[in-house]
Amino acid sequence: MDPAKLGLYPDSERTRFASSRKKSVKQPPITQASVNTPLFEISQLSGTQFLRGITGLKECQLGEVLPKDAALFVRSESSLEATAATGELLRLGAKTNLELGRKRNLEIYKGALLLSVPENAHGFTINSPLSRVEVQGEGALMTAVTEIGGLKCIGLLGNLHLTLPNQKSTELRPGELIFVFTEGRGFSRKVNLELATVMQTASLIRDFEEPLPFLEDIAHIAKKQNRRIRNRFRALVGDAKSDKDFELMILRDEENDRSSKK
Repeated sequence: MDPAKLGLYPDSERTRFASSRKKSVKQPPITQASVNTPLFEISQLSGTQFLRGITGLKECQLGEVLPKDAALFVRSESSLEATAATGELLRLGAKTNLELGRKRNLEIYKGALLLSVPENAHGFTINSPLSRVEVQGEGALMTAVTEIGGLKCIGLLGNLHLTLPNQKSTELRPGELIFVFTEGRGFSRKVNLELATVMQTASLIRDFEEPLPFLEDIAHIAKKQNRRIRNRFRALVGDAKSDKDFELMILRDEENDRSSKK
C-alpha cells in the first residue's frame, strides 16, 4: 500500500522520526478554541504499526484506544484507521509518523493522512516539519508531507477552510489540490483534480478492508463533477521540490481522446 500513488509521496524511509523533529521550526500560534482531541480507537489496521508509550514502543492492536500525545509509526506496506465516538476519522498511510496532540493538533513528520471532521466539530491544526495549517469546517481531506517539509492537501468532501499562522486563508473544495509552503510562505495555486481518479488511485481511500463511511458521498460529487466538466483530465500530482513549483502529470481521458479524433 504505497501512498506514492496519486503523488502522496512520503519522505524517504531513511528520514528518521527524531531528525524530523529537529527540523521543525517555531511559528506563531494559530487562534483556535482550546478544545481537547477526541479519544480515537483503532478501527482498522494492516501490516505493522507501533505506538510509543511510557514503556517504549509497542505494536498497535485493533480496538485499542490511542492515548493523548500518542506517537504512531506506520511501517512500509501498512496502514491504520482510527475513529472517535464524536465522528472524527483518521487514516494513516504507509511510512507515516504522527503525533496526536492534546489540543486537536496533528504533528505529521512524514507520510500521509486522511482526516474527516463532522458537522459542528472544532477543527484540527496540522503541523509538518516546516509548515502549519488550521483546518476548519465539516468535510474530509488528504494531506501529505512534501520533500521540503511542507504539506500537500486534497479536498475530498465538504468546503474546508484552511488558515495559516499569518491568518492568510483559502477554501478547499472536493477535487481541489493545494500546497502549503514552508515557514508561512503561503499557499500554491490550486489544481482541480478528477475525483474519480482520486478515488481509484489513492491508497488512503481504496486500500482498506472497510470503505470510508462517506465514500458514496464522494462518488456522488465525482459524478456531478464529470457531468460539469466536458473536457476533463486525469492528473497525478507529485511533490513540491521548492516553494515555487510542483510536479504535475496530466493523463488525458481515453474517451475524450476518441471524441477529439472524430
